[in-house]
Amino acid sequence: VGIAVVVELVVGTFLYTTARRGSRPDWRGARDQIVRAVSGARLTVLAASGRDSLVYYLRPDHWRDGGDDPHPGIAVERLALDAPELAVRVATAAERRSALFVVLLQDELDAIERDADAAAILTGGQLGAGDPRDGFELLDVLPCAGTRRDETVYVFRARGER
Repeated sequence: VGIAVVVELVVGTFLYTTARRGSRPDWRGARDQIVRAVSGARLTVLAASGRDSLVYYLRPDHWRDGGDDPHPGIAVERLALDAPELAVRVATAAERRSALFVVLLQDELDAIERDADAAAILTGGQLGAGDPRDGFELLDVLPCAGTRRDETVYVFRARGER
């Protein structure tokens, strides 16, 4: 019985690490790209369905009791996929003077592109009447194959953030 259990665990581990690899969104890779790209201590990340995963990777141990926030300069906020909400979140991050990133899955990016106003905010041209720092640039695309739907992760950085 012991040998059967050990063999089952080894086979299960092997199949999980080979067959499941690449079948989930690469939130850790998104975190790595954001950390590499940010130069200051203040950071705001806007994400829709990936918000909870990014909180886990960007703000480790944030749930622990201790009184003090272990990551005071890092905010990970939920993003609604409509133009007014996106505009408010971008303006709020600009007021905080923090580096701003938007992390989206393929279907969320498609939803934004179907909304002309939200697409204009993401690509620039609406927030500051043509200021070249407006909008976002695509920082990285993290592909995700092996699932029924495309869960590629797109990482955008606000223009002017270095």
